[in-house]
Amino acid sequence: MKRLLILLFLIFVILVSGCVEQETLVVSGVKDGIVIKDFSFDTSRIYVKDSIGLNLEIQNIGREKAELKRVRIFGVNAENIPSEYRWGKGDLPDGGVSDKFDLDTTDFSTMKIRTILEPSDPSIKFEGGSRYIRWRPRTPTNIQAPTNYDFGVRVEYEYETKYTGIIRIVNEDYLETLPIEERKVLIDAGGVISSSTSGGPLSLAVATGRHFITNGGGRKEIKFKLKNEGSGYSYYGDTLDSDSMYRVHIDSYQGLENMECTSLDGEDVIKLSKGKERFFNCTFTTSSATYKVDKTIVINFGYKYYVDGSTSITVNP
Repeated sequence: MKRLLILLFLIFVILVSGCVEQETLVVSGVKDGIVIKDFSFDTSRIYVKDSIGLNLEIQNIGREKAELKRVRIFGVNAENIPSEYRWGKGDLPDGGVSDKFDLDTTDFSTMKIRTILEPSDPSIKFEGGSRYIRWRPRTPTNIQAPTNYDFGVRVEYEYETKYTGIIRIVNEDYLETLPIEERKVLIDAGGVISSSTSGGPLSLAVATGRHFITNGGGRKEIKFKLKNEGSGYSYYGDTLDSDSMYRVHIDSYQGLENMECTSLDGEDVIKLSKGKERFFNCTFTTSSATYKVDKTIVINFGYKYYVDGSTSITVNP
C-alpha cells in the first residue's frame, strides 16, 4: 500500500510538471559575427624591391547581418622610419598601381565595395556572406640581411545582438488557489521560462529576478549579464578609441508594461569590464497580471566590433 501511494504521488508530480514549462536557456553556439578565414601572403619569402600579394578573406558566421566599416594593416611602416625601409604600393599584373587598398586604414564608407555581409542560416545550409580583399605591397628597398616582418590586420564591423525571453507573471491570489505541489512546481519554474540570444559575439543570461509573483501592482526587476564571448572586442562610436572601447548600446526593448532597460548607472550604453562582461537592469510593471500570463520580451543591442589577425613574411636582400 505504501509503495502504491508513493507511485501515485510521483505520477501526480510528473503530470503537474508536464503542465508547467521549466526554464530552458537556448543560446546559439555561434560566438562570432565576422571571422578572419585567411590572412596570408602568396609565399613566405620574397626578395627586396619585389611586390607580393597579401590576401584577406572574411566571413559572417553570425545570425545577424554585419556591415564592414574599416580594415587596417598594422605592425609595419611606422611613421618615423626612413622611406627605404618602408613597404609601398606594388604593381598589379596589368602594370597598374594598387591604389584601391593601402597598407593603412581603409574606410569602406568611401569605397565601391559591398559592405553588407548577410548572416548565416544553417536551416538552408547558407554559410553567410564573405569578402575577399587583396593588397599588392612592394618590399622595402634597403634590406641588407634576411628580415622577418610581422603584419597584423584589424577588421571593424557594425553588428547587433537580439535577446528574446518569455517572462511568466503570476498573481499571488491565483497562486494561493492552486494545490500545494502544483504551486511548488510553478514557483520552481521561475519567472524567466525561456531565454535565447541571436548568434554573434555577445550573449545574455539572467542573473537575478527569476520569480515574478505580484499582488496586482508594483515594479519588478530583472538583472542580466551581458558577456563578450567573441574573439575580439566591442566599441560604440564613430572611431575606435579609449572613449568608445568596450561599449554596447541598448537600442530598444519591448514586451512588458512600462519596461525600461539601462546600465547599473542608469545609462543606455553599457561598458563591459575589461571588454568581457557587465550587469544591467530591466524594470517593468506587473499590474496587468490577473491570474498567470506569459509575455515575450525583446532587447536589441547595437555596437561595432573588431577582430585581429596576423601573418609574417621574410624579405631577402
